[in-house]
Amino acid sequence: MNAVNFHKGLARLFKASCVCVVTLSAVLSLFVSVTFGGGAGRAETAAFAKEERTVYLGGTPMGVVAKSAGVVIYEITCVITKDGSKTPAKDAGLLKGDLITAINGKLVFTPADVAAIVSKTQDKELTISVRRSDKNAQFKLQPLKDSLSNDYKIGILVKNELTGIGTLTYVTTDSLEFGGLGHKITDGVTSCNNAYVAGNILEAKISGLIKGEVGQAGELKGNFVNSDTPIGTLHANNIAGVFGKASEKLYKGRPMVAVGSRKSVNTGKAYIYSSLSSDAPEKYEIEIMRLAEQDEIADRSMVIKVTDERLKDLSGGIVQGMSGSPIVQNGRLIGAVTHVFISDPTRGYGIYIDWMLANNK
Repeated sequence: MNAVNFHKGLARLFKASCVCVVTLSAVLSLFVSVTFGGGAGRAETAAFAKEERTVYLGGTPMGVVAKSAGVVIYEITCVITKDGSKTPAKDAGLLKGDLITAINGKLVFTPADVAAIVSKTQDKELTISVRRSDKNAQFKLQPLKDSLSNDYKIGILVKNELTGIGTLTYVTTDSLEFGGLGHKITDGVTSCNNAYVAGNILEAKISGLIKGEVGQAGELKGNFVNSDTPIGTLHANNIAGVFGKASEKLYKGRPMVAVGSRKSVNTGKAYIYSSLSSDAPEKYEIEIMRLAEQDEIADRSMVIKVTDERLKDLSGGIVQGMSGSPIVQNGRLIGAVTHVFISDPTRGYGIYIDWMLANNK
């Protein structure tokens, strides 16, 4: 099965999104990217022994603002000069997806940083330092004066952040570290594995949804709330999800649940917790259909199927934006939803909670 980085969803909500989508030939991750601008179920918590690890149970939407370690080229453009259309960046060898880290030795972090250096340098040669496929490279080019704006340009469009909505999986009770999404977020453009490694978590509110159907993944619609007041700090973005430090807003009032290792997971009945139509997580029944034997981290640990008629009626099954929805079996948190099958929106993938907790760094 081919994975379609929900970052065709995130690329729409994040201008990439994810629950990832899978057709039983394609998979879509369920993170939903966004541009700024029936009753709550009780957590199925088991009576747990003191020595068992416990976490605060997630299931609520969270806004993610991931910052790049530089600026990412998302488009190579032309510059209209008095001598016609020119492409200085392309001619110098720069590519869409390159991560620009410095210009003339000066670190750049925002599109404004790039514009300021180019404007100040004018027509003098620039040395552009980039990361491409996790390797360093340098390119030299000369800015050209744009006849329409009279500004000096080098023929690139850049960005330095991704924004989107996913679902919180847990917050640890000891260190107050959060984990969510269950998969990495990317922009579908950059070739660098660690382009987006830091940022903030914001409060988010679901405002509607597009129901999933065969051949077309559904998605949650939402907005960021109080965007000037982060409720968490992002410090890791990897194959197991997004992780960071939680503020009280992320865990206050949440039920605690014991953690179940992958060895304790069985096929059969389980539940997911997700917020699709209210502020509080709703509990929905699913079936774990197949389990993967994994001794090292992987992002498709189990195949799940939605059996709860309420969820099927509401959303058609699993939709983008549900990435990170906790999976609970026998009163223990055992994983998170990560992908949906495009050919059957009631089915998708989940990741073992072991891999999220192990990569919470």
